[in-house]
Amino acid sequence: MLDQTFHEMKLEKDSEETLIWRIEKWFDFLGCHFSSGGLSVAEKTIVKVPPRVVRLYEPEQEEPFGSLQLGLYVQRWMLWIRRIAPEDAPHG
Repeated sequence: MLDQTFHEMKLEKDSEETLIWRIEKWFDFLGCHFSSGGLSVAEKTIVKVPPRVVRLYEPEQEEPFGSLQLGLYVQRWMLWIRRIAPEDAPHG
């Protein structure tokens, strides 16, 4: 299962140094929450999003078309969520 998840995330492991064990509990890595129940977005990652959005929004709120950086951040965030945990991604 973990090998398949790494493949889907386009991650590679060093075959000489990496051992993969069965997940007994859970762990967070690269913003993802790995558990025996599957892959989801880590809670810590979700908590960090609103402050980041505020920081990107504030400097450019006077711009006529809004914040370009904020728009790109939200687009990339949504793309990432849909790749990691499509069932958790907001639709729209």
